[in-house]
Amino acid sequence: MECKKRVLLIGLGVIATKYIAGLKDSPYLELVYTCDINPQAPARALLNDIPFGIDYKEIISSNKIDIAIIATPPSSHFEIINECHKAGLKTIVEKPLCASEENCIKLIERENPNLDVIFHWIEGCEVKWFIENIKLNQIESININISDPYADENGVIKEEYYNKCGCWMDSGVNALSLLSQIIDLESLKIDSFNSKIDTKSGFPYETLCQISSDTTHISINITWNKMVDRKESLIIADGHIYRLDHSNQSVSIDGKEVFRDESMPRLAHHYYNYFTNYPHCMSSFETIKIIHNFLFKANSYEKITA
Repeated sequence: MECKKRVLLIGLGVIATKYIAGLKDSPYLELVYTCDINPQAPARALLNDIPFGIDYKEIISSNKIDIAIIATPPSSHFEIINECHKAGLKTIVEKPLCASEENCIKLIERENPNLDVIFHWIEGCEVKWFIENIKLNQIESININISDPYADENGVIKEEYYNKCGCWMDSGVNALSLLSQIIDLESLKIDSFNSKIDTKSGFPYETLCQISSDTTHISINITWNKMVDRKESLIIADGHIYRLDHSNQSVSIDGKEVFRDESMPRLAHHYYNYFTNYPHCMSSFETIKIIHNFLFKANSYEKITA
């Protein structure tokens, strides 16, 4: 069996706490270093048996790692990816690839095979079961609804969530990654894209994106001000109604539940599936490109300020 790849985890925020079970059980990856500019970052205490540093550049120059996992805010991704690639390291980066379209294009144009993006939604148990067991032919509609409690009822985004760059950048990429598994994104056109903006942060707290092809209508509705954490996708196709309850990791067909797996919390499950199946679950570079091109194309539409 091939030796495990030595991994550096850069960024020990809340999302990194969801990585731990998957990295621990991965037959391919071994976490050997962690790094964060904040020694008190949330995941640090859970990984106190792993060597820790503040300066990732010192660690990547040590020749003691093979892969860097980047779990920092999107605005920092471009710089860190560049430094890692200069050091000859593979990089696995938390979605989205970058916060800016310009930097995203630069990375995509390089077509570096040492780069992967974690589109964690498509590693959800309910999504994997659906893709493996259901073949869709004529899709009438897809409605994706995503709600996170990152803003108050007036649409004021909480400051600790500013680093997510707004609801579309944070969750639109999740919805698009799911769509990429069941429909050709390049065949779709954007009919409308409306966001309500928190004037203090400048980021959207609500987005409704309407997309269509000749035969399919798609709606992506993302809200941060409903004070709940809820995700589901409703697909009407081939005379059936398919409901993917992402929050409860279940699938229903015509109102009858046919799959459920809640053996671990949802997000931890996503990353467990990714890290324990890496590198077999790596996204193709074409998929990374198509998803991000669509993400920024939609984001360029005029927004409505609340």
